[in-house]
Amino acid sequence: MKKNLFKVSALTLSAALLLTFAACSANTSTTQTPDNNAPASKAQVTSSAVKEVTLDEAINLALEHAKVTKEDAKFTKTQLDNDDKTANYEIEFNAGDKEYDYEVAVSDGRILKSEVEALRSAPAKVDTTKASPDASEPAPSAPAKENSGYISVDEAKQTALKAAGVAAEDAVFEKAEFDGNDLIPNFDVEFYANGYEYDYEINAKDGKVLASEKEKEAGKSVSATADYITADKAKEIALNHAGFKSADVSRLTATLDADDAIPHYEVEFRAGQYEYEYEISARNGNVIVADKELDF
Repeated sequence: MKKNLFKVSALTLSAALLLTFAACSANTSTTQTPDNNAPASKAQVTSSAVKEVTLDEAINLALEHAKVTKEDAKFTKTQLDNDDKTANYEIEFNAGDKEYDYEVAVSDGRILKSEVEALRSAPAKVDTTKASPDASEPAPSAPAKENSGYISVDEAKQTALKAAGVAAEDAVFEKAEFDGNDLIPNFDVEFYANGYEYDYEINAKDGKVLASEKEKEAGKSVSATADYITADKAKEIALNHAGFKSADVSRLTATLDADDAIPHYEVEFRAGQYEYEYEISARNGNVIVADKELDF
């Protein structure tokens, strides 16, 4: 009988020891919880110190994520979106037979969205037809280089400068735009020089001056725009970004918007079956907006 009591007591003591050990283990794991949270807290401190990324940096991050080189990418959109809950850069490009769509956070370069799908239309090969357009394609409303019936936009600008007696290096062009809807197709040429605003209409067929106007410019004089890049430079930047030369495109225009928060040139042109729209900073030549869409 005593032996049985001894066995029961031993078992009871063992159970008590096991329960005590389990409680200690639970307390030990509980005390480690704050340490497990420490990395998250550290990450928050690190992310708060991250510098905002630029558009070019966002483009590089998207390309790196997609494993596509800049040389192989044809960009269709690169612009800032401040209207979203998280400010981001919308970046879209084509490479090979795929179409990529990215959203990159401005605050720290995080990839908020990444989509890739097969191109719905022919890829960049479409652009190879730009040198010899299909005969069925409608004629552009702006004078193409091969259309000998019209003078070029550069010739229209030179005519306006000569008529105004202004040297090219002294002029800041705001507009050089073809108007094919007028009774007489013409170029509307506007520029600033020596504190004056000049507005010319140049006959697109024979290069004669149809109308001219000159007035003192109170809002935007050359002194206010002397640090701006030229319209031709803005065109060059947009064409280089899209991967074209001036001879490859039609309807090429550049219009200065100096009243915006960021003074910029609105550059538009057509190549192949697409219409391109750019906003180029007038101060430093940065690409603010790049857009591309089918133009039937």
